[in-house]
Amino acid sequence: MADKFEENFLRTFLLVMKFGTMVLQQQIVFELYQKWQTVLDFLKEKKHDILHLTLGKHNCCVSNCQTKRSSGLPKRLLSVMYQNVNRSCATRFAYHCSCYFTPKTDVSTWDITLTSRLLLEYFVKDPSLKQDIENLRAHRNCLCHPEKPGMDEKEFGKIWGEVSCTIKDIARKCEQWFSYYIEKEVDFLECNPISSTELDRTKDVWMKINKADGDELTELPNLISELISSLHKENTEMKNITWYAEYSLQSHCKKKDYTEPERAMKHSLKQLEEYKTICVVGNAGSGKTRFCLELMSQFQKKHPDLIALILTDSNEWRKLEFNQKTIIFIDDVIGRSNLDNDAFNSWRRVFDLMSCRLGSVYIIFALRNCIWQLKKHDLIEYSLFSLNDPVDLSGSEFAMTSEEKLKMLKTFCIKYGVKIDYPLPLEKVSRSTDSDVKRINFETLNTIANMELRKGFPYQCVMFFSRANYIREESNFFYKQCFYHEKEQVDDILRREKYLHYAVLIFFFLKGQCFTRDEILQSQPEISIIAENGHGRTPVQCRESYEKIKKLWVKRTCVKWSDDNFIHWY
Repeated sequence: MADKFEENFLRTFLLVMKFGTMVLQQQIVFELYQKWQTVLDFLKEKKHDILHLTLGKHNCCVSNCQTKRSSGLPKRLLSVMYQNVNRSCATRFAYHCSCYFTPKTDVSTWDITLTSRLLLEYFVKDPSLKQDIENLRAHRNCLCHPEKPGMDEKEFGKIWGEVSCTIKDIARKCEQWFSYYIEKEVDFLECNPISSTELDRTKDVWMKINKADGDELTELPNLISELISSLHKENTEMKNITWYAEYSLQSHCKKKDYTEPERAMKHSLKQLEEYKTICVVGNAGSGKTRFCLELMSQFQKKHPDLIALILTDSNEWRKLEFNQKTIIFIDDVIGRSNLDNDAFNSWRRVFDLMSCRLGSVYIIFALRNCIWQLKKHDLIEYSLFSLNDPVDLSGSEFAMTSEEKLKMLKTFCIKYGVKIDYPLPLEKVSRSTDSDVKRINFETLNTIANMELRKGFPYQCVMFFSRANYIREESNFFYKQCFYHEKEQVDDILRREKYLHYAVLIFFFLKGQCFTRDEILQSQPEISIIAENGHGRTPVQCRESYEKIKKLWVKRTCVKWSDDNFIHWY
């Protein structure tokens, strides 16, 4: 059994090798996501450059190669990222060739040495993040090869404070839910006892790493994976999904700026209780996500034994453990403004599996109205969507009332420190003469609350209170946003694909009728077919058809074509 000094050391070693490894792995995934890349894309694109990180003074197989050489990465780590690392295009360049490298995309096997080098070489520009990564790597090296595996309380407190702060700082550069998860886990590791079995496993891994030398170091990634997996009795991916949901619900509650549409909430709670599933639809900005989070929160209060989960991908369903009753929220399940047919095809394989679980699982779906209209006939083939009608937050039955809108406006005023000037008979507080204080008349709030907006009211509220100059515009801001929203909708249609300008025109011509904006959105599958098969068309052919098309005008709220617009496109 480990004494206190040894336990302090092993606890710190576990902190670095488990959570230090995890945050650097996640940082790479996050950086690639920001660049719209996958691990596979990165490893394919950079395989030659990565080889050069291991060459030292050696040459690669490319004649007169100008890529900078270094010895910043141990050559053994190539086999962690690639297969066929010992295969070469020529005998002369054995072990110095990347021509046959085949990427391995499992980032979970990448240790701190590898992830830190890749981050510093290819991703991180922020000096403070660079320093954090270098500090974490230095702590890793000290702990893997110490003079003695022990720490007194003073040394433990100092090193633990430095390492835990560094890990949390790196995690904060990733997604917010991940940062939340890491902070909770690190604090738990610090404050709770480690079982003797876990200490023995940690010590065993440390001894293997400490004694490893030369070829044995190729097993280091496996040792790290062994350490992490041996201490994860729960499904790690399930845990991540749980943390993400917990973070989202807590963030929703902390904002304290949400006013629910009462009729929609009462109806949804009743429907969810009765049918175990509900679909919430609405236009862009109508507050579907916040409404569903509030629905989850209120339903959990009625059923405290429920675990809340939020799924973002169909593959996550298969990673869930159904050993407890669960409420699941799936937002924008098949796309937002753009229909994602690939996502729909992936989810439809899961819908039947979901139906079988409705005895112990409650499911909330959120979709935009245009997506619901496009896929309604396909979706209602599944009992998940056919048991009850969707709750439309933009429809007359469940949209926010003017009283609820006024309540939301007042809530935002309190949150952002905006003073409300009431009519004199009701005024209870003397008016400030401070010109820096943001102010708005109660009559203006009342006018805004009674406006019919094309874009969702909750979204408009967030925009309105985000800048002082917007507040000074008062109700004019909301009038202008209506026009901007229509323009955004049309621009979105016209810019989505290379040949879509032409496809929309041809679509109008073939149909021979006028279309509203919503009808265009609902006709996207037909327009896409024209766009995908229009690559043989030339601008000349487009202009020929334009003479016949230009007499076709579109109803208000949509597009009116002009010669100038057409010439600009082509």
